[in-house]
Amino acid sequence: MSISHNLLTERVLTSLQLATESSNTAATNILKHVSQHLDKAQYTVVDLLEASGTENLNDLMDAVFFLSSKPVKLFSLQFLYFPLDNSKAIEVSADAYFAAKLHNTTPTDLAGNEFVDFNPKRLGFSCHIHNDLIV
Repeated sequence: MSISHNLLTERVLTSLQLATESSNTAATNILKHVSQHLDKAQYTVVDLLEASGTENLNDLMDAVFFLSSKPVKLFSLQFLYFPLDNSKAIEVSADAYFAAKLHNTTPTDLAGNEFVDFNPKRLGFSCHIHNDLIV
C-alpha cells in the first residue's frame, strides 16, 4: 500500500482553499510542506512544528484538528504515551488522551492497562496521511 500522489495533491489543493479562507496560516504552511513531501506518511509533533512555521502549540493544535476534520481528512491522529524509559510509544484512545489532558486522569492503553508512574507531559500524538489517500 502506498500514498496516492494524485489523491493527496487534490486533497491538499482543496484544503489550501479552506485554510486560506479561514486564515489558518499554520495549516496553510503544513499543507505546502505536505505537497512537497508526497511520500511522507507520518508526521510527528516536531515535524508539524517545523512545517507549520509556528512555535505556538495552540496554533499547531488548531491546524492539526482542522487538517484531521471531516471536511479535510488529510490526517488521521494517533494519540500516544511515551514511557520514561524511552521504550516504544504506546497508543491511547482519543477519549483517554483528552481526559488525561483536561481532567488530569491517568489514561489506559488500548488494552485497558493503566500506566504506572504516569506523567502527563509524556502524552503526545502523531499524524498519519488519512487512509482515504492510501491505495
